[in-house]
Amino acid sequence: MGEMNDRDIAVLSQLNIQAVCDFRRPEEAAKQPSLLPQGLKPTAIPISPGSAIDLFSTISDQAIDEAKIDAFMQDINHDLVINHQSSYRAMFDQLLTSADAGSIIHCSAGKDRTGFGSLLLLSALGVSDDDIMADYLLTNQYVKIEREIARWTANYGIDQTETETGIANSDKVKVAREAINARQGEFNHQALAVILKVKSSYLQTAVDTIREEFGSTITYLEQQIGLSSSELSRLKAAYLYD
Repeated sequence: MGEMNDRDIAVLSQLNIQAVCDFRRPEEAAKQPSLLPQGLKPTAIPISPGSAIDLFSTISDQAIDEAKIDAFMQDINHDLVINHQSSYRAMFDQLLTSADAGSIIHCSAGKDRTGFGSLLLLSALGVSDDDIMADYLLTNQYVKIEREIARWTANYGIDQTETETGIANSDKVKVAREAINARQGEFNHQALAVILKVKSSYLQTAVDTIREEFGSTITYLEQQIGLSSSELSRLKAAYLYD
């Protein structure tokens, strides 16, 4: 949403979008402010899953292996389930408010925080797990990885670890920053390429965590997100068709 040109904005203005949920942290949004049609304001719902320190250490470690990255991404999806119910309730509040119009949910890469939000919405509508996973995996087909790597490298400098955590004097921050400085601020592009893709195991971790901790996705939506039966019905009426 921060790279929209005039033509993009003109197209978006024709889609009757009334709600935009922005899951980026404040410093992410400041790096690339949303460019939207006049009168359309994003609702900030900042979500910070996992550790920013761990992320920057991971993508600056030239010896990183893919299994470690996979574990890191799975941990993010576990954390989204366990610790961010209020944020996704705020997302549903926006979707319900604009149920007669269109809505957008997004983050920075558009696959983890947004991917879990999409899982919740599609589950609320009764979409099958297989179809949800197939939709999620389309990320790998449509995201231009090299372009995303360039964007990340440009937007997230070596001082970002301090900004993101707010604990600039911690030993972990110093270690992470030293690791990046030692490589002149360059991220491991191979690691970034893996992080910017999706694997079924990432979203499946969220699904498995919901089932293990709460029984089912619908139970999670009702008891953890707080969606009532009438709200679920409103969503279905708005989004489903014969």
